[in-house]
Amino acid sequence: RSSDLTNEFIRLFVNESRISPEVHKHLSTECTGPLCVQLLDYSLVRENVKNYTKGDVKVWIGTEYTTYGLYDVIPADKRLAEKYSPVMNTKAVKNEKEQNLLRKSHIRDAVAVIQYLVWLEKNVPKGIVDEISGAIYVDDPDRKS
Repeated sequence: RSSDLTNEFIRLFVNESRISPEVHKHLSTECTGPLCVQLLDYSLVRENVKNYTKGDVKVWIGTEYTTYGLYDVIPADKRLAEKYSPVMNTKAVKNEKEQNLLRKSHIRDAVAVIQYLVWLEKNVPKGIVDEISGAIYVDDPDRKS
């Protein structure tokens, strides 16, 4: 999956078989503004980027999660390369609600890990623990955390 964001258009390059009908409908029919998401097949991303860079543009690209094949299509004089893309940097900033949800999630995870370690401590000496029994314990929906 790749995206092309400009001040004129937004293109999402993706294997369309991976997009649910609901998402496809939402992206293609419920947007009426000039910056609606255009769904394009992933095989077209290199060609589109190559054509886009023929104009008087700069491409801000994150190198950490970009393939060399895509990176190499962008002429060096038009490339503004940073480790992470501006989209990833923006997504990394969490509002207060997201921060609280993350804290609660980390606490729940910590409790689950401690419960598992206690279970192991009790059951390993009995000789009844293997990968399967451990997985069953972790996946048990009736286990309270």
